[in-house]
Amino acid sequence: MSGGTSIERAREIARAAMAEHVPAAGDGREVESVLGLAARAGAPVAELLRAEAFRLRRSARAAGEARAATLAVRLMLPLGLCVLPAFVLLGVAPLMISVITGTLGGAV
Repeated sequence: MSGGTSIERAREIARAAMAEHVPAAGDGREVESVLGLAARAGAPVAELLRAEAFRLRRSARAAGEARAATLAVRLMLPLGLCVLPAFVLLGVAPLMISVITGTLGGAV
């Protein structure tokens, strides 16, 4: 759009690029709504499309951060059920047994 191409040609280029590079991008309703707004308001289409792309990237980034935070909470369950008891059984229990047997063995 910044280069002066028509809206239809820009739609074709954008659809082809999105289909090739971002297959999970959706059906392009966001682009169509921005183009409709630009046509009704007479606003520059390129700036509106850049703003919409920035909004979608920010939204995707926030969703990814939320999923990462959820994953961190879910990973605590295996840590609590597997790693910590194993540490106690292999590290702390033998030490406590040796201390207790050493203390009781010396008192007898």
